[in-house]
Amino acid sequence: MSQTEIMLLVVLVVACALVVTGVALIAVAAAFILAGLFTAALGFFFLTEVGR
Repeated sequence: MSQTEIMLLVVLVVACALVVTGVALIAVAAAFILAGLFTAALGFFFLTEVGR
């Protein structure tokens, strides 16, 4: 393999790693958003039901 091919391979591996990291971070953010919405819905439900 030439040096250019090795560099290209390294760049592709780094790019894939960044994409995977980005997807993982988005998944974590989505989990926090869903947890927040669930908590808000649960709190709203309890406040409206208990408030009666």
